[in-house]
Amino acid sequence: MNIIINNSSMQPIYEQIVNQIKAAIMQGNIKEEQMLPSVRSLAKDLRVSALTVKKAYDAFSGQEDICDDENEELVDIEDEEDDDDYYDDFDDSFDEE
Repeated sequence: MNIIINNSSMQPIYEQIVNQIKAAIMQGNIKEEQMLPSVRSLAKDLRVSALTVKKAYDAFSGQEDICDDENEELVDIEDEEDDDDYYDDFDDSFDEE
């Protein structure tokens, strides 16, 4: 994936990532159901924080034009680990006591 970050731009980096991925989808360079790079992998390639890439990926959940009618993602974003399940399990362990 060819994403170019302009550090002198007034546009936030995560928005630059979102816009370039969205453009790649619209142009057909990223196919339906194609996996995007992991957060860490893309962050390393772009030399930005993983949190910046995560924020960009999270922004896609609200984008109707890349989601189907049931608001499911048409482009899969690879998760390295399911943090929500981890924290849910962690919280549940305290409820059991």
